[in-house]
Amino acid sequence: MAKLEYTSYELPPFSYKDGVSFNESAHNKAFDELRRTNKLVSFSVADGQAWYIVKSERPLLLQHVNFLDGYRVHPAMIRGLSLKEIKMRLELERLTNEYFKDKK
Repeated sequence: MAKLEYTSYELPPFSYKDGVSFNESAHNKAFDELRRTNKLVSFSVADGQAWYIVKSERPLLLQHVNFLDGYRVHPAMIRGLSLKEIKMRLELERLTNEYFKDKK
């Protein structure tokens, strides 16, 4: 069973009023760096994604990432996850990134 860290990982705030495109914003750059340096899993929520850092595998500990709208899944869903399911999600993310990298 997974555990959920109580604090969210906070990225720099983003505002469209800053006159910077989203791709050039500190918010998006910090998220890209987070993805390069950590294992992240996502879950579909409403019209977006809820992102979580895999802080440790044993014991399984996830931390919410406050990205864009800051969507979250219900804590009971996190508690019900197994390491096998997390590894499957990480592999799916890797394969998806690999597929779309070739499409650019």
